[in-house]
Amino acid sequence: MKKLVVLALIAGGLWYAWNRGWLGATADDAQDPVASAQDGIAIDGDDLQLDTPPQSGNDSQPPANEGQRGSLPPDLAKRMARADAEWKRLVEAGEDPTLHRQAPSLARIYSDALMATYNDPTLASLQRRLIDTRLTPLGDRLFFSRFIPDDPNLPMFVRHIVSSGENPDRIGRQYGMSAEHVMLVNDIDDPRRLRAGDPLKVINVKEDGFFIHVSKSQFTLDFFICGLFARRYPVGIGHPETPTPVGRARIDLREWHPQWTTPEGQVLPYGHPDNILGPVWLRLKQAEINQGGIGIHGFDGDPDQAVRVRGSNGCVRMRNDDAIQVYRMLTRVQYDSNGALLQRAPMWVRIVE
Repeated sequence: MKKLVVLALIAGGLWYAWNRGWLGATADDAQDPVASAQDGIAIDGDDLQLDTPPQSGNDSQPPANEGQRGSLPPDLAKRMARADAEWKRLVEAGEDPTLHRQAPSLARIYSDALMATYNDPTLASLQRRLIDTRLTPLGDRLFFSRFIPDDPNLPMFVRHIVSSGENPDRIGRQYGMSAEHVMLVNDIDDPRRLRAGDPLKVINVKEDGFFIHVSKSQFTLDFFICGLFARRYPVGIGHPETPTPVGRARIDLREWHPQWTTPEGQVLPYGHPDNILGPVWLRLKQAEINQGGIGIHGFDGDPDQAVRVRGSNGCVRMRNDDAIQVYRMLTRVQYDSNGALLQRAPMWVRIVE
């Protein structure tokens, strides 16, 4: 019984420490990918001082119950404690954790923790710290740079050597990526400059694909690739009279320079002064979101009405540059001869209140 009491006190102390901005590590768990001995990562067990304070101005609204404190599931809290101990060890050794070979495993743990906060508004402070101090730097390194980590637990990052006759679309097809995503990751402006033998960074997304989480109350869109957080974007949502529906749906149309059908039924081509859709349109499957004409798009109207407002006809609005970036990361949508939806990789969107 005394052992159980001690363990309970330790678990409570860990959560209190995190909410105060520091954290202690727990004992090793052989099943944890970051803590396993075969991964070559040592856990020192010292207290962790968060190296970066929460940042302001990330365009998200403070959620309700801001002052309350919740807790993560015990197993996830233990995994995050180990991840933070490893983060601290790397920093103290003069290393950048985002450049470590197992940065994806760290990102997996922090991404799992982020997803757990979606269901508990009392974890709002933890959610912001995760985004600001861990997930944003990891996402920038893993998905917006040419760094290729060698993580045996999460080997989705691949070094591809260009063969004769290959182009970004042909290369992307092998891994479930769009041509635009291949070019984005490798900072390629002109695909005609590719040469046989060139090394490229690619991400194998065929199985795990893309996931987008939209929070209406926070006016945020979180973008995940293969279950790992990539980036958070501010968004606008539906007017109270035309609210954005909640639910989960696949993207069944990915369109560049879309026309817009107004609520009155007028069809306006891209470039028309009254077409406010912006440069991209990502439509949600009507049968799954239970409403037609709902999607994610840019905005060519009043810039002050683009994000952090309730002003659309039900869609999720983004700033044009952000919408283009999301469009480029997502993959192509096609249909077979029977009209069945085909995707190079899964693309799901979840919208919550």
